[in-house]
Amino acid sequence: SDEMYWGMALQKEPLPKSSALRYEKSIVLGGLSKPYGLPGLRIGWLVTRDNSAMAKFAQMKDYVTICGSAPSEILALIGLR
Repeated sequence: SDEMYWGMALQKEPLPKSSALRYEKSIVLGGLSKPYGLPGLRIGWLVTRDNSAMAKFAQMKDYVTICGSAPSEILALIGLR
């Protein structure tokens, strides 16, 4: 489930639950650029309750990159304050 726009709706009723809470095998993508108005920052996350899938994703991430950009991580922390 692509939840990059999560929390941006201008509505007063409660938001629907994230797919990560509704489905045990769901895979949810989230990020900072759209809902927090931080375009250009490529800081995001993946959420799943499927431990097997998470282990595979972690292994793939470790193969592709070691860590995120330090300036991006610092700007993300500032943006979340």
